[in-house]
Amino acid sequence: MRSTFKILFYINRQKTKADGNTAILCRITIDGKSTAITTGEECKVSEWNSKQGLTTNRKTNQRINEFRELIEKTYRDILTRDGVVSVELIKNSLQGIATNPTTLLAMSKAELQAVKESVGKSRAEGTYL
Repeated sequence: MRSTFKILFYINRQKTKADGNTAILCRITIDGKSTAITTGEECKVSEWNSKQGLTTNRKTNQRINEFRELIEKTYRDILTRDGVVSVELIKNSLQGIATNPTTLLAMSKAELQAVKESVGKSRAEGTYL
């Protein structure tokens, strides 16, 4: 089943800060369901080109394009891993929600297992003990 996938960058002109800047937001739409996330970038309202979804600042445009590539990569990764993609999955993945946190105890168990496997090859029995 083929799904529709669109990315739109926009600004909220009603929420302009005192210095004249406003946040650049991103709307991700998949099969008619959409979600909005912030890009972490700002621009002046007068610098924003709504038709292209870009600013007049070259560095800001480069960071917007990198963010777009990150969204597209996340979309492809989730699609190949799970076979189905939703806007919530992409948003959570981009924001780091629902990822398994690595604890110190889990890392030490993995290191201990690696040392156990290398006993006799590159490590001594006493190192494992």
